[in-house]
This record gives sequence, structure tokens and C-alpha cells, in this order.
Amino acid sequence: MKAEKKIKVKCLDPVQAWQLFEQNSERDVLNSDAGIKFVAEQLAKECAGLPLALITIARAMSGKKTWEAWVATLRQIRDEHQWKTVCLPEDSLVMYKAFKLSYDSLENDSIRECLLCCALWPEDYEINTFDQLIPCWIGCGIIHEFNVINEAFAKGCSHLEALMAASLLEECIPKGRPLHWYGPCVKMHDVIRDMALLMVSGLEGNKRKWIVKAGIGLSDLHRQEEWQEAERASFMMNKITSLPEYEANFTFPKLSMLILCQNKGLKTIPSSLFASIPRLTYLDLNGCSIRELPMEICSLNELQYLDLSSNLITSLPAEFGCSVN
Repeated sequence: MKAEKKIKVKCLDPVQAWQLFEQNSERDVLNSDAGIKFVAEQLAKECAGLPLALITIARAMSGKKTWEAWVATLRQIRDEHQWKTVCLPEDSLVMYKAFKLSYDSLENDSIRECLLCCALWPEDYEINTFDQLIPCWIGCGIIHEFNVINEAFAKGCSHLEALMAASLLEECIPKGRPLHWYGPCVKMHDVIRDMALLMVSGLEGNKRKWIVKAGIGLSDLHRQEEWQEAERASFMMNKITSLPEYEANFTFPKLSMLILCQNKGLKTIPSSLFASIPRLTYLDLNGCSIRELPMEICSLNELQYLDLSSNLITSLPAEFGCSVN
């Protein structure tokens, strides 16, 4: 950009780092035991002056009131064997350790899965909690034990509070609109999102495989062999106008979630697509320009969640009635 003046943004010095860690910790716990305070200072040093790492770890330690719990965390952060398989530069590894600690400290797997789902949206995107995020959690089956939909949304709000309390999501007011017009939104810090995506698709030996190409200006969807192993795929908010035809022997046997919403130029869905994704349970086509669905949609026997809102569809094929789930 040919800036006239370049300023190197340094990490915090040890004194500043400790102050930030202390501000985001439960001070009564730190002051209750000299041993805990000493371990906390060692944890702060492990963050290498990175502000986001300091805040994330300090919040993750909220509620841990024994010296033993703090020591166990310090051992986890320093465990070289645990991290040697994560091939990252040193500064990224520090942040990944902080993220992993905070992720592991969440109350249960449902909340952890909710967090990872937030990475399906584009970077720095303000996700509407009631219109987009909680319905996604329900559609994925993360929130599933409820009698009426209000119970599901209440559970979703509870999960949101846990994620914001851990500083893994931040609440924000949509730009240019009063909160009461649009409802509450949350945003995932871009570094936290990178760490979440790394966890679901970039680490050797992990059991998940997600493809996330959201909001990056894609104009078409080239067929890629490695995508055949994908479990979830998000191509939302791009410029895709058409989808490729797939041969009968080309399938995505593990794909359970496909998000194509807000591709405003997408007008048709090829019939061969549905035959290639037999295990699909979640399909989001919101905000495209689709006029009709092919009758082959009835081949999606496991489909549980379908969003066709804000399209140009005036009727559905009779075969749609076969989608009993």
C-alpha cells in the first residue's frame, strides 16, 4: 500500500500481559492463594504477549478455584507431546493452544459443536442469532431435545451466553440498524475462526472434514476430488451462478450439510446433484434465484432441514412429499 510510515505492532511486555490476564480473571481466586497466582503468572507467560490468547485463557480459567486445576492447565499448555503433531508457526501455535484450552473448558460437546458451526459463516460476518445461527444449530441436530420450538431457542440462547462468557463469540449491533429492528447478532473473531477451521479441517488425524469457502467471491464450483471426503460444505454468500453436473459414479458419501445460501445468481439446481449426496440432512438454499426444484429431490431420504426462503419458487414437485424426515 506504499504507506509513508510503517509501525511494527509488538506483543505486550510481561507487565502489560499480566495486567490484561488479571483484568479478565476472577481476582478473588487469584488473591485467595499465592500458589494459584504463581501458576496464573506462568500461564500468562505462555501466551507470549498475545492479547487474544491472554483474554481467551483467562476467561477459560473462570470457575477454576483450586491450585490443582490451575497446575493441570499449565501442564496441558506446556505438554510438548500434545502439540508436536500440530505443525504451526510459533505465534499461531500459541493462539491454537489458547483456543484449544478454552474449547475444552466449555461445558459439553453440544456447546463445542455450536462454536464450530459459527465458522461456517464468512470472516467478520455479523450472524443474526434468531434468523440464522440458532436455526442452524437446530437443523444440524445439535439442539434436538425439545417439545416446542421456543424450548429449542431458549437452549440456543443458553449456549450463546456460554460462548460469549468464554470470549469465543462477541455480541454486536448490526451496522446501520437499531437492535430492535434486526435482533441480536454475534461475531467470531477472525483468529478464533481460523483456529476453529483448523480444528475441523486442517489437523492431521482429525475425524471431521469441513469445506468452508464462504464469502470469498467464488463464481463457480469446480469439482474437486478431495471434496468427496467432506462432511459439511459451506459456499454461502458467493457469486455462484451454476453448479456442475455429476456422473452417476461420482458421489459425496459423507456429506451431511450443504450451504449455498445468498448466491443470488444461482437459478437452477442440477438433478444429478441430489443423486450425488445421498446422506444429506441439511440443505440451505436461502436467498438464491431458484425457480424450481428437480423431482430428484425425493432421493434425499435423510433430509431433515431445508431452507428455500427468499427464492422465486412458486410450486414444488409432487415427489417432494417423499421427504418424510
